[in-house]
Amino acid sequence: MAYTGHKKDEALFVQRVGMAFSRDLQHWEKLPENPTSVAAARYYEIVSSGQRTLTHWRDPFLLDTGAEVIQYVCARRTEGDESKRGSVGLARSTDMRNWEVLAPPEHDRITEEMEVPQVYEIAGRWYLVFCTHAHWLDPTFVGRFPGHPFRSTDYSMVGNSSLGPFRLHGTGEIMPQAPPCHFYASQLVCLGEKWFLLGTVRDDEGTRISDPLPIAADETGLHLG
Repeated sequence: MAYTGHKKDEALFVQRVGMAFSRDLQHWEKLPENPTSVAAARYYEIVSSGQRTLTHWRDPFLLDTGAEVIQYVCARRTEGDESKRGSVGLARSTDMRNWEVLAPPEHDRITEEMEVPQVYEIAGRWYLVFCTHAHWLDPTFVGRFPGHPFRSTDYSMVGNSSLGPFRLHGTGEIMPQAPPCHFYASQLVCLGEKWFLLGTVRDDEGTRISDPLPIAADETGLHLG
């Protein structure tokens, strides 16, 4: 299991990724090699130039390709407009202990932070799923959709491989309208060859995992089915 570790280095809040091991999924041991992956200054900001000053390297998602395991994390690239440096960070490993940090994949840039990034293959297409808050979205992106009520929610992009390039279609929002509760940090689950969305919801009753919502996947992204 990959997890986010936090470290306060003097005045800077640093996020890094560690690995833990279990034989029964109940008792876990952290690897002595931790942290196993950290943001590399060659590709990623060490001190964020965005609204939040920290080292972004969190929310790890692991994809087993057979030959290697790819790790996707929330990060910020070092170049481009500061309002849309939010990116997916990449690392790869063949033993789950030693990780090589890679350059970020090519994808459309729309926000300061791409949280909880994940990649899924569905019917021959690859989908990058992430979430972001409305106040992080790039103003030029928001300006393309006058009057649209952007909110904190889940998005998808479409690619031809697990490493992109990933393209956004329309607003990219998985949910066409705001649900009656806060819906964020969702993940996909395949059950009986059908895909469902499980989201973290928050309302007056508290925070919980949503009921499964059926998902349809096409050339424009992921949508509620």
